Amino acid sequence: MALGLCLAAPAFTLAQTLPAGVAQKSELSSTDTTQLGQWLGVHVPKLSSDDPREIKAARDAILLPLRIGLATGGGGVSVSFRVAMQKELARSLPALAEDKRELVAVNALRIMGEIGHASLAPTLSGSLKDPRPGVCYAGLYSIRAMFDAGKTAPAITGATVSQLLGDLKALGRTTTDPRVLDGIILALDAAAAIPESAISNARDDSMETLAAIVQAQSKLIGASDKPDEMTAGMLRAATMAQSALTTRVGQVLPAKLYRELVGISGDLIALTARLKARSLGDPESMATLLRSAESLLFLAADGLNIKVEQLKLADKLAANDTAAFDRGVGSLIGPGGRLTTEPFNFSTDRFKISQ
Repeated sequence: MALGLCLAAPAFTLAQTLPAGVAQKSELSSTDTTQLGQWLGVHVPKLSSDDPREIKAARDAILLPLRIGLATGGGGVSVSFRVAMQKELARSLPALAEDKRELVAVNALRIMGEIGHASLAPTLSGSLKDPRPGVCYAGLYSIRAMFDAGKTAPAITGATVSQLLGDLKALGRTTTDPRVLDGIILALDAAAAIPESAISNARDDSMETLAAIVQAQSKLIGASDKPDEMTAGMLRAATMAQSALTTRVGQVLPAKLYRELVGISGDLIALTARLKARSLGDPESMATLLRSAESLLFLAADGLNIKVEQLKLADKLAANDTAAFDRGVGSLIGPGGRLTTEPFNFSTDRFKISQ
């Protein structure tokens, strides 16, 4: 602990050379930008150090003004400050993010995400294809941070969000890494929290992305021989989907979004049925997933003024009543089921149990 305090103190001291409140200023003066450049000139070279402690101290110093305003109850970071940071670091950070040393690349990505400027998004997208797991994880963390930064005074646009969501969808539909899947869901959750007044359609687009990922993963995990670690990501997805409804009480959501949420519930039910048919999956996790799926189905269908019976499939699963469980699943997602006929009309192939 003492060592950590010693390492943090120089970074904090150097950070104070910036003008007080500069990160919150709506417009930076030429003096401000000059001082910012000089201050960054002290820290940026250390990001490529061979000493991990020096890298960490430099990273923490650069991140401090991006965080200190909210931490002390002040205003958020201004677009002007994010733009100035981006201009100063436009060349150095992308190069560092491709460094052969993983620690250097990871820390550069973290800074880029928290700066939250649109021009840095392509580098974050590229990190998702890096063969080094640590770099990919850092890229996901940074995309989440960029979405978080977009909640107030964003320096990203709807086009930026759309591009990043497309990258997350592509990775999320095929990954077999539970940490990657979890990172994707967390990033989508951050995008779903961007207010409509900040970036239009970010919330709804993130839910459509989630739906596409859950649909693909339901089949991928359902065919896996070791599904339990990946099932945790589906539990988080179910929670996120429910939050889309419970945090927007009183709002009329687009009918398309309600239907996407109904589809997610069907995919989660199909996943548990696939695993049960193969005698796989942690029973407690599967029961939790079923309860979340049925709750989501009830809420989303209600948003469309459509009544759906709650079958309590988790109770049937817990009681090991296979016949009742199979009948209940069939009545919802099988041929002629509630979700595969009017008014939902989802494809029966989407929820097919045997693969």
